[in-house]
Amino acid sequence: MEENLVIPEIDKGDYLTFASIGRALGLKYDVAKCEVSPGVWRRHPDLLPAESRSDISRDGYIGVLFLLARMEDRKEANRWLDRIIKAGWRRRWTMGDRGNFDYVNIWPLIPYIYALRYGKWIPTPPILIWGKVKTGYRAHLAAMMIMIDLEMGKPYSKHQTAISALLDNNRNSEWFLALAGFGGREESYDWGGCPVLTYRLLVMCAREHYRKG
Repeated sequence: MEENLVIPEIDKGDYLTFASIGRALGLKYDVAKCEVSPGVWRRHPDLLPAESRSDISRDGYIGVLFLLARMEDRKEANRWLDRIIKAGWRRRWTMGDRGNFDYVNIWPLIPYIYALRYGKWIPTPPILIWGKVKTGYRAHLAAMMIMIDLEMGKPYSKHQTAISALLDNNRNSEWFLALAGFGGREESYDWGGCPVLTYRLLVMCAREHYRKG
């Protein structure tokens, strides 16, 4: 990544999610400032209650896990994961202090956290594309979970059904087209809040995973 590249701004409410993804893909975002105590992350350290319905959400931790999956320094990644695991059990995996349970509790991510920490042989659940997960923000988070699995070295074949379902319900998504091995469309950017540059890099990453198969 070029040193003089302009790094896009991110809204505070979405900062941890998209800054972590951008950092994983080579952009120089500062995400460490969002870890307000060991293993406990916030959307943004300066987020005001009026600026978001919760102080953290599962998608923020999904972004962090994607970053850790791609981190070259595995010892450092394991230190981050150890802090998350310790804080998670201490807090019963409710990692936020403000917001609905579905936002602030990250228990569905436990298998991924342990697989990242101790090895890809630890099973992670299949990604089910149904109901509200078919489209919109939740579809993109489902795709991020697939990307985390692929970064860990899980087989592409495990997710072929989920990828096909995502594409069936989002025919113009450049990202899902890339995951399925098809050429994308430049005008098909569709993840609101995600900087366009980060999205483009994510599409490139998805293409690479498809090639590896």
